[in-house]
Amino acid sequence: MLRTLKEACDQHGLRHRAVSNRLKKLGYIKTSIHGTGLVPDYSRKASADHFKLREQQFYILHNGNRIQKHRTVVAVTDAGEELVCKLCPDLTKEPEQEHSAS
Repeated sequence: MLRTLKEACDQHGLRHRAVSNRLKKLGYIKTSIHGTGLVPDYSRKASADHFKLREQQFYILHNGNRIQKHRTVVAVTDAGEELVCKLCPDLTKEPEQEHSAS
């Protein structure tokens, strides 16, 4: 199964939100019509060789009951991961600074 864009960003130490914003700006992804997640923007620069659409289920608690919900997520192929790393190498997570008692 393909990894989501978020999982790929985490693996490569990239900030997911910053990567998503850059990919939106460059025309690779967009927000879905229903506002339920991100989708590949095939009408612009995205191709199925790099990005695919996947539905992900999750649950929310409401009055003690679990309600099943769905959202769309962008999954990336191996070629898509390479593209993300090539387009967004500067969007790495900041290393956590250790607090030293001096």
